[in-house]
Amino acid sequence: MFKQDGNHHSTMVDVVQRQTLTFRCLELMNDVFSFQLLSQLLTIVVTLCMGMVIINDKGIFTITTYIQLMMMSSSTLQAFVYCFFGDFISDKLHQTIFSIYSSDWYMNSKEAKNVIILMQRANKINTFTFGGLLNMDLNTFALIMKNSFSFYALLSAKKPIE
Repeated sequence: MFKQDGNHHSTMVDVVQRQTLTFRCLELMNDVFSFQLLSQLLTIVVTLCMGMVIINDKGIFTITTYIQLMMMSSSTLQAFVYCFFGDFISDKLHQTIFSIYSSDWYMNSKEAKNVIILMQRANKINTFTFGGLLNMDLNTFALIMKNSFSFYALLSAKKPIE
């Protein structure tokens, strides 16, 4: 973490500035895109659910089925990419905390206080979210897929009134 030339303070200032920039960028992206991503998430769930209902009603070997399968594949890929990216960023932030802790920061008593502050700032949960409600990670992707199938099962279990 520290340069070998003994200029620990300038290195620490550089690390703090980069961390501050990263956190600020994450906050801005969340502020700008959070509610748009929430609406896309809801649209993806509806697309998957209704696509399964339509495929169930129309049969397997029709043009409508292939169109629905393409739409469902596209929606699933879109949700996966969002969640994978959010999970990747979250993992990198947690690796930063571990890397700082694993360094020999305690050997330089002048910088120990700065490193402790840096670790505390990095320990704050910073993730992308869907409208501030759900974290954008692979667990959320699994939740999307599970809920879509649950909604499909609910809709397909509905029997017509005679």
